[in-house]
Amino acid sequence: MVLGDAPPFREAPPPDLDLRALRYDLDQQIDYQPPIVAEPPIPARRRRRNTGPARMKTTKYKGVTRIDRDAGRQPDGRRITATHGYMVRVFWRKERHQAFFSDLKYGDRLAALDAAVAWRDHTEARIGKPRTDRTVIGYANSNTGELGISRRTVCGHAVFEVAWRDPSGKARRTRYSIDKNGEKRALQKAKKARRLGELRRVQEPPER
Repeated sequence: MVLGDAPPFREAPPPDLDLRALRYDLDQQIDYQPPIVAEPPIPARRRRRNTGPARMKTTKYKGVTRIDRDAGRQPDGRRITATHGYMVRVFWRKERHQAFFSDLKYGDRLAALDAAVAWRDHTEARIGKPRTDRTVIGYANSNTGELGISRRTVCGHAVFEVAWRDPSGKARRTRYSIDKNGEKRALQKAKKARRLGELRRVQEPPER
């Protein structure tokens, strides 16, 4: 050291830092997230819908149809009521008998189906229609007024011609002479043949 020169100035060393406290402060700043304020939910707007035509489905039971239609509105704004159930239709002698059986009224669709089938069977028995899953006709277009029986002239002779179908669906015919049996007896034989043929077709299973 040269005489007369002042000693160099030295800064005091910084105090010891608490590294653990500093790390904790940094972690708190990183982990901090501002609270999210939930917005009130917006109520969903109910849309009008057009359900279209009812869905109809045939069942394995003759004359019984399943109907399903959801609630909605028509294009003109008219309200459509929900419809779920079975429609039953019985046709006999140019007359139609029908009824609707709702799932809601009978508890479920199985109970409604049971009620529909029971009503169909009861109605057929009441109006005299044979209970069968085959097609039966209840009115006559013949000139005798009897179903399947016609009065004809064959080779100059008057006869009653009877037509029916066997269990396989094949057409069958037979004739009864009016000259030989007389008007009344020939018609009785024709009615009996027709009745027996129809009973066989209805009651026996189809031939294969």
